[in-house]
Amino acid sequence: MVAMSPSAFSRFFKQRTGKTLAEFIVDIRLGHAARMLIDTIAPVSEVAYVCGFNTLSNFNRLFRNRKGCSPSEFRERYVKKKVII
Repeated sequence: MVAMSPSAFSRFFKQRTGKTLAEFIVDIRLGHAARMLIDTIAPVSEVAYVCGFNTLSNFNRLFRNRKGCSPSEFRERYVKKKVII
């Protein structure tokens, strides 16, 4: 599609973004997961599977490494509070 071998594309992508393709995809999935944790009340395990993570432990580990807290802690921090006037 881009007339590059997989290894050439990987080098090109890393030079342009500073991340490997796998790291980039994980970041996109974690961003989607963070948004779902804030906007929905779906269980963390469901959010993980919907966002493309096959195991909950892998999701928790990657989320903690990139965001600095567990998915549950993240949800508690950013839960939307309804203000009744």
